[in-house]
Amino acid sequence: MTEHPIPVAITVLGVSLMAQVTDMPATPGLPGIVSTMGVVGALIWHMWFVSAKLVPRMQDKFNDTLEKMRLAFAEEQRSMRTEHARQMAEVREEYRARMAAEKVPKKATGE
Repeated sequence: MTEHPIPVAITVLGVSLMAQVTDMPATPGLPGIVSTMGVVGALIWHMWFVSAKLVPRMQDKFNDTLEKMRLAFAEEQRSMRTEHARQMAEVREEYRARMAAEKVPKKATGE
């Protein structure tokens, strides 16, 4: 079967229209049966297409998008963590440099 719904829909509509338009006196109920079967067939095909092709494809795309977002978020968190650690190391180093015994004012040490 085709994955594209347009050719199938056109075929079903064509068969249904042909069954309605043509006059078949030898088989009086045939146009109605063909028309009904065309509609039922189109509904069955549509249900199959949606459940077997369309929904799984959408789910795969959604899962791929979520995975890309998760990886991007993890990378951003990793870079933020690295930047934070670097900034904290700079602050600690600056604090240690200020608190070195020779640079602390006597007033601050209590002398």
